[in-house]
Amino acid sequence: MKRICVPGEPSYNSKIPGLFKLEDAELDAFIDHVKLYGLLNKQKRGKPASERTLINYRQRIITFRAFNPGIPWKDVRVKELRDFVSWLHKKGYSRGYIGNILHALQSFFNYLVELGKRKSNPCLKISKPSAGDNEEKPLTSEEYRLLLEASRTGRKPLRNEIFLRVLRETGLRISEALSIRFSWIDFGEGIVDLSHVKGDTHKNPYCVISRETLNLIESLAIQRLQEGDKSLEVLDMRVNYAGQLLRLWMRRAGIKKRVHAHLFRHTWATDFYRKTRDTVALKELGHWKSDVWRRYVHPDKEMIVEAGRDYLSKIGEA
Repeated sequence: MKRICVPGEPSYNSKIPGLFKLEDAELDAFIDHVKLYGLLNKQKRGKPASERTLINYRQRIITFRAFNPGIPWKDVRVKELRDFVSWLHKKGYSRGYIGNILHALQSFFNYLVELGKRKSNPCLKISKPSAGDNEEKPLTSEEYRLLLEASRTGRKPLRNEIFLRVLRETGLRISEALSIRFSWIDFGEGIVDLSHVKGDTHKNPYCVISRETLNLIESLAIQRLQEGDKSLEVLDMRVNYAGQLLRLWMRRAGIKKRVHAHLFRHTWATDFYRKTRDTVALKELGHWKSDVWRRYVHPDKEMIVEAGRDYLSKIGEA
């Protein structure tokens, strides 16, 4: 197995040591198989994979190779996988990140088992790490302020600040936030119509943004007109680039925790629940169809004590 250094190769996480491709016939054959026939998992079998899925799967499997470069696939044991997961966990990766890597490896080993190159799949004995210290911790007010300051030093400070404000004020998923167009915004009411994104899947496809953010969006629209920019989207950036910006601002702000777009959804849900205690509105504004919102609310001691005192005050009033 030979490493070929490719300095320009995209890496979805800079903590992985080295940017390189692997000359690996089994891995290449697996990627080709997934491209034609889909993933070797019951829920997706037979559905050809997209180009993005192929890239992600190769990068995730390469991540394991970065940790264990010299072991043939047929000789990989549970111990190596557990050591690998432990390493990822100590590096501070989220449970979702680790789960995605294990999912890719499990599909790959399923493929090797079906070809008769392995007797069993070692990933089946590996569990995702427990939440522990790796649980998503919402951004504090100070961390958000530092991110805002860092965003204003970039090439497009006005757009960058709007990007952070929209994520923080709405809790939208990154794809939803980036798809917002000027024409979807009711500047009088401060309401964004997301029916173009949500379709008929949600009865209340709206979100609300502050007057201060609306004023910034109006300023951006005027700026774009003066520059002759005819972009329809307010933020006008791709998901990957948005992630790169967040990581850049995280480093500039000196924030130690991993900052990503979905962390703002956790922050919004926690803050909304803390201030309103309204689970119905939380579910509707978060566009959740079930009680998934519970995973996004992270109560701390202050929130619990505050709720207890609020309850006691209402008993006293009765």
